[in-house]
Amino acid sequence: MVLRVGVIGVGAWGRNHVRVYSELPEAELAFIADVNEERARSMAKRYHVNYSTNYRDVTKYDVDAVSICVPTSVHYEVAKFMIESGIHILIEKPLTANYGLAKELVELAKDRGVRLMAGFIERFNPAVTYTKKLVSEGKVGKILAMYSERVSPRPLRIMDVNVLYDLGIHDVDVVRFILGCKVIQVYCELRKCKAELHDFAQLLLRLEGDIVAYVSTNWLTPKKIRLLRVLGTDGLITANYITQEVVIENNEGTFIPNKPYQEPLKLELSHFINSIIRGEKFIAEGIDALETLKILSLAEESARRGTPITP
Repeated sequence: MVLRVGVIGVGAWGRNHVRVYSELPEAELAFIADVNEERARSMAKRYHVNYSTNYRDVTKYDVDAVSICVPTSVHYEVAKFMIESGIHILIEKPLTANYGLAKELVELAKDRGVRLMAGFIERFNPAVTYTKKLVSEGKVGKILAMYSERVSPRPLRIMDVNVLYDLGIHDVDVVRFILGCKVIQVYCELRKCKAELHDFAQLLLRLEGDIVAYVSTNWLTPKKIRLLRVLGTDGLITANYITQEVVIENNEGTFIPNKPYQEPLKLELSHFINSIIRGEKFIAEGIDALETLKILSLAEESARRGTPITP
């Protein structure tokens, strides 16, 4: 079985969805939409696909599923239309910038029998999946803490969410994904250093099992860094999101498993398509997006109050 797919929004990230779908044997790229007609036309010509400046035209092309890669401010509008049209959706993070609207989309999709997947690409990063495997196997003992650093220069693309929702959301989700336990307290510091939106965030999460997680993120660092460290009673795991290298350190020495590089987006979109075809659960369901959004909402409240928040 092959699904007819579309991409709504073919800017900096959406064009990667277009490329990957065109490479997947289980997907037939049938439609793209973008408000920028020149961009949409150029992409359509390159990939020999139908295009429009109006995403609602998707209903003309018998599309089964779409990736929604538009700015966060219009996620709700586009996603609601797709759900009401019976089209399965993958929504890039964040689902919306508002927890209530995100919950409405998740519930609407369930009511209409439409599959909704959250675009948490790091769940498909081999460095993360391998780290999760090591943790679940107890390779570094009882987990005590996680440290995540996701920093870079300010992106050139137009932003409609702050750094916590743009970058930090990945790390909060990875913490939940790897540990599988509940966040019981949130503390956050947010600052506006060089922008109207918060561009600096420090986040401390306390989780069940006496585990703490630190998330450091900003748009101020000259060099792009994506690192995750997991500290256990018997060792340390360091994962590099960019190179996908995983280093394990314990009393016996340092170990660097040899793993082939794999493109996370290709793994993610293949999973999206095949899960729909097979009727299987997504690795990143809508409920996962809701839980992460709830934590970010608490983080913003903590920053306003200057105190830890208990859910």
